[in-house]
Amino acid sequence: MHPIIKPVFYLMNHLSYPSKFMLICSVFAIPLAFFAAQLAITYHLQADQAKITREGLEFVAKTNDLVQELELLRDLNVIISWRTDPDLESRLLKSKASAIEQIERLIHFTEDQNNLFFLQELKNKISSDNMAKGTESASIDAIYEDDQLTVESMHNWRAKLSYNFISFSRNNRHILSIINLLNESDTYTRSLGQARTFGTLYLTQQFIDSYGVQVLEKTYQELTQLIELIDLKDSEYQPFFIAYPEAQLTSIKAGLLSGREEFYKQLIAAPGPTSNALDYFDTITESYQQIYDY
Repeated sequence: MHPIIKPVFYLMNHLSYPSKFMLICSVFAIPLAFFAAQLAITYHLQADQAKITREGLEFVAKTNDLVQELELLRDLNVIISWRTDPDLESRLLKSKASAIEQIERLIHFTEDQNNLFFLQELKNKISSDNMAKGTESASIDAIYEDDQLTVESMHNWRAKLSYNFISFSRNNRHILSIINLLNESDTYTRSLGQARTFGTLYLTQQFIDSYGVQVLEKTYQELTQLIELIDLKDSEYQPFFIAYPEAQLTSIKAGLLSGREEFYKQLIAAPGPTSNALDYFDTITESYQQIYDY
């Protein structure tokens, strides 16, 4: 008999039946207890990861209103920098106050030092009115791009923030799809913002110069390209849309279509920019809202 096995037989021969039973049970119980403990630890870690992801996505969702307000502030600021208008100036002040209020809410919601630093810097920039101002030497689209930098910094911060949170759920491809769709929204709102800004400006001043004609035509073409892009996005995110049929890009496409139609009707097809600027601004804002409601 093998020297290692011999002591085992000796022990078993000298034990009573109840003791033998307890010994055999212990042999199986110890590894089972070990695996049970490992399983419990795994479930606990997954629960913690799910909690972090949920809280992170909730924080990212809270940034949506701020992004929308910053885009509104950008458009109003560009228009006012070129053409003073009491009604638009009043809206600008309200938008600035709303943006600062939303930043303060986000500051109270996070304890991360990097987030706090970014939000405080953004608040200081808006409070100090350190945004682009129109000059005779600068074109309207150049002023728009200057103000767009603030919005882009917000989009970049939110993208980094969202991908940090979903790193805890890298196996959930649907969460990744949601974040990707969210971070791609600025592609649509940027061109629609140009339509809102340029259209309102030219309707306010009641004339379009030769460069303005080029700017408006370029904006219209960009909106058309984005509408065509929607169909490609449907194919790219098909697995996600199959899993969540209610999450379709139809509202984004509808917003772009309605915005382009109003833009074309008031500024390209019309014999002159004679419509009410505020009514046009509000109509394009409704198209904006369709994208955000998605």
